[in-house]
Amino acid sequence: MREQQRVVTKAALLVSGINAEGYREVLGIPMGDSESEGFWPDLFNGLRQRGLEGVTFVVSDEHKGLVNAIQRCFQGAIWQRCQVHFLRNVLTHTPARHKTAMTEGLKRIFRAQTAQEARQKAHALMEEMENAAPKAVACLEEGLEDALAVMALPEKYCRRLKSTNMQERHRPNG
Repeated sequence: MREQQRVVTKAALLVSGINAEGYREVLGIPMGDSESEGFWPDLFNGLRQRGLEGVTFVVSDEHKGLVNAIQRCFQGAIWQRCQVHFLRNVLTHTPARHKTAMTEGLKRIFRAQTAQEARQKAHALMEEMENAAPKAVACLEEGLEDALAVMALPEKYCRRLKSTNMQERHRPNG
């Protein structure tokens, strides 16, 4: 963006929510120097001062500062680790020759009908891949529960709230 006659790099973040009628709403597009840990509480507190209330569920990637701010600013809200980002994180640690099998296994986990079924599929995948991709298995084991948090919600919400994809391809009122 331009700032004082110069072009500078800034972080532009889209924050959206789902209202009581089930429609997405843009809550803000704040600009910051970076996605630092200090940025998030200021953003969330500003939204609350503007009237945001009743936050019960938040979906994001695993940015530590963001997760900490969610826990501080929206106590009691469920945090959902974006399944798409989580899948990418696991695949980062998967050797190339095993990426297809790991991807298919992760998709089976995320298509499960219940959290118990998802955990069973995850444990089977971890067992299958423990020698071929130990770092990926460790990543999967560490983040699994956060990626399955959405399963605590009624099924009608799960598809839309399992990832930040809704955010990344936002269309008003849709």
